[in-house]
Amino acid sequence: MNLRGKDAWEQAALALAAGDRAALGTVLPRLPAAAAQAIAAAAERSIRPLRNAAAVPAGVEWIGDSRFAAIFARERATVRWSLPGRELVTGCYLAQGDAAEFRLSPGECRFFILREGADA
Repeated sequence: MNLRGKDAWEQAALALAAGDRAALGTVLPRLPAAAAQAIAAAAERSIRPLRNAAAVPAGVEWIGDSRFAAIFARERATVRWSLPGRELVTGCYLAQGDAAEFRLSPGECRFFILREGADA
């Protein structure tokens, strides 16, 4: 997997989604330690499709499955998020029924480790 030139958060999302442990191993040291640990643990979980796929506005891309979701702003955007889990960039925890709103500038991202069963 060629990840040259991409931000570390996006590299981690692409490697995790692809199941590429070698690529994940090279990018995790570039992330905050707690985030790297959470992403490594997510890599060990079984993968299922995300039934309630993320609804993101125009100008925002997302990568994810039942273990995680990563959103990347290509334009200025506001994203409302409600799947339960832990957002690694801000440290925000979302319980079932909670919602958060993120105002993102171009180049910003949010990386969520989803709770088991979050896609039900």
